[in-house]
Amino acid sequence: MRLLKDLYQVAGCMYGVHENIYAIRTEEGIVLIDTGLHRETYYVIRRNLSYWGLDQQRIHKVLLTHCHYEHSGNCYRFEAEKADIYIHAAESEAIRKGSDRIAEYRFFGCEPYQPVQTCISVNDGEHIKAGEYDFEVLHTPGHSAGSVIYKLHMEDKTVLFTGDTVLADKLCREGMVGWTGGTDYEEHQYMDSLKRLADMEADVVLPGHGEVCMKDGGRLLNGTFLRARLLLTTQPHVNINTASMFR
Repeated sequence: MRLLKDLYQVAGCMYGVHENIYAIRTEEGIVLIDTGLHRETYYVIRRNLSYWGLDQQRIHKVLLTHCHYEHSGNCYRFEAEKADIYIHAAESEAIRKGSDRIAEYRFFGCEPYQPVQTCISVNDGEHIKAGEYDFEVLHTPGHSAGSVIYKLHMEDKTVLFTGDTVLADKLCREGMVGWTGGTDYEEHQYMDSLKRLADMEADVVLPGHGEVCMKDGGRLLNGTFLRARLLLTTQPHVNINTASMFR
């Protein structure tokens, strides 16, 4: 689905997979936001790139919002196609070693996680240049230690790729928080990250799952913080320890 002139959604619920993947066409090649879980999602991405004529350019960069399996599972496939893989420094080791921080245990029956050989570590406030576009890295730990949001200015709009830090309901009326059961989930950090985002100006919010929100992004960010203050601080959550499950 084409969202803006150079911005496309190439995987998501409408295509039969639960993870949202975005592609940005630039002068130097395609930038992917996240990679999806497994081979089936990879084929969905490839079919949609072909449909929009984006397969005429190579995938130059993959920007990961965080290391969890359904966001990084196909990294090794795109790395084999010569794409550079970017991830926050706190999680670069996870995708290179396939540690339990990948949360592979959430997807029983999937192919084993395939680590990447090399990746480029990024930190808060850094910028990733891709042709005419500039992606600013916003470190938003909490959902995972290395969760980030990528901020992009396009067509006079501020676009945020929020991964699982900020999700949205079906009509984009309310913001929602991501899964709170990861091995490195940290509630206080998550609340601090959401508070940082609460007053941020944004037009378009593109989460890692569910609905894409093409307007009133700032209202959604603020609403997510307010909702999290109610839910995260009053409802218990369980962190899953993979060591006790599989070793």
